[in-house]
Amino acid sequence: MLKSWKFWSIVGTVAFLASTIGLGTSWSYLKTLFRFSGQAIRENVPLDFEIERLGTLVNDAQKELRQNEQAVARMEVEIEYLQNDVSKVQADVDRAKAELRKLRDYLHQASESQDGTVTISGKAYTRKEIETDIHRRLQRLEFMEQQLQSKQAFLEKRRQALDQAKNLVEKSRLAVENLAHQQERLKEMKRLLDMQPEGTTFT
Repeated sequence: MLKSWKFWSIVGTVAFLASTIGLGTSWSYLKTLFRFSGQAIRENVPLDFEIERLGTLVNDAQKELRQNEQAVARMEVEIEYLQNDVSKVQADVDRAKAELRKLRDYLHQASESQDGTVTISGKAYTRKEIETDIHRRLQRLEFMEQQLQSKQAFLEKRRQALDQAKNLVEKSRLAVENLAHQQERLKEMKRLLDMQPEGTTFT
């Protein structure tokens, strides 16, 4: 039990020094630890197991990163489609408003004419007919504007979701880099340990 406590204390100290002040800077501290511990680390530290474990974590993190990147790509395609749809509905709304302005002009002309009609594309329309058409078009425009607002709101939500997904991709990428760095650091520590002959200590 005492040996296990001593071993894990050494491992914790080594990990702390290597991660906080750097492997090169902490080398003098490591030599001191080895002087007192002898072959304790070589005999007890499961470096091969830890390196393999980190390798598995790296692979899993890379898979997650690829999945997140694919999700972002799909969302970007979806958002492009939604944006085109919103642009189309917006164009329809703008066109409907322009047609209504023309109808109001025709209504004014019909009101000013002696017979109460106006000729549009070679056909005479009465004031009542124009008013009915304006009312119908206003109802249609109201529905189109509601549809536009709904599509714009959904598009905004998807954009926010895309931003969150991109942040997740960045976090996944950093996780992969961090795990890979830890694995390489342990590999280097193992290489240095393996260079030491059996029965020797650092001086």
